Amino acid sequence: MLPDWVDRVHTFRAAELQRLLQQHGRWFYGKDLLEIGSGSGFQLQILSSICRSSVGLETPASWYRDNRIVDLVEYDGSRIPFPDASFDIIFSSHVLQFLTEEHGLYDEMRRVLRPGGVAIHVVPTATWRLWTSIFHYPAQAQLLIRRLLARRQLRVADRMRMEGVTSPWLRRVNLLLPRRHGARGNWFTEHLIFQSGAWHRTLARHGWIAERSKPLGLWYSGYLLAGRALSMRSRSRLSRILGSSSITILASPAQGFVRQAVTADDSSSDAKGLGA
Repeated sequence: MLPDWVDRVHTFRAAELQRLLQQHGRWFYGKDLLEIGSGSGFQLQILSSICRSSVGLETPASWYRDNRIVDLVEYDGSRIPFPDASFDIIFSSHVLQFLTEEHGLYDEMRRVLRPGGVAIHVVPTATWRLWTSIFHYPAQAQLLIRRLLARRQLRVADRMRMEGVTSPWLRRVNLLLPRRHGARGNWFTEHLIFQSGAWHRTLARHGWIAERSKPLGLWYSGYLLAGRALSMRSRSRLSRILGSSSITILASPAQGFVRQAVTADDSSSDAKGLGA
């Protein structure tokens, strides 16, 4: 039996995948699929029913390592263990923001993609970051009350939020300021990094052309405080007012791309000028 937090995430991923297939289904049907960062394998399991073949990659340190529901190929997060031109489509869901070996992995994705193939990524938006920042304080209050009343070991989802925060002083800081979600910047600059135009520029830096991006039309925060109390229909309606918490980006390899040398100044400027 899967933990409650995994079931809740699956509910949102199923709704997002349904909308993604309405937008881009033709790229998946009858194709050879590679999913980067499959997590539990939940979305891969669904996509395997419409793809000719499907393979999922995940790192051994994944939060979902004890909750996998399909067999996945473990990799080091930088080198994709497949020959050149092995796949028609590459898919990822809420993964790009966590990449630590960006240069190598984007190159690897181009390498294993067949000519005419595409990558489709689901990524968080500035809307998601905004509401996650706003709900940080109610979530921390909820966590504190639960710890005081229950006096039991933290749930896995809570450990995920507190990952790397070991000292009592740092834990108190975390109560005051939200933590960043991805591997770059901080919680404040993520309001810029997660904008659609910024995602397009990130892909361009790594040799990919963002052909189009579309909102998935669901509103939620990173804390999922309302949980199942809000239906997907209600979240769809809220997204028209508050904004969509995720978008899909369909990208293709840039022809003739040559990797530029990256300097320390370049790598630290990701969050500059991202007002699009």
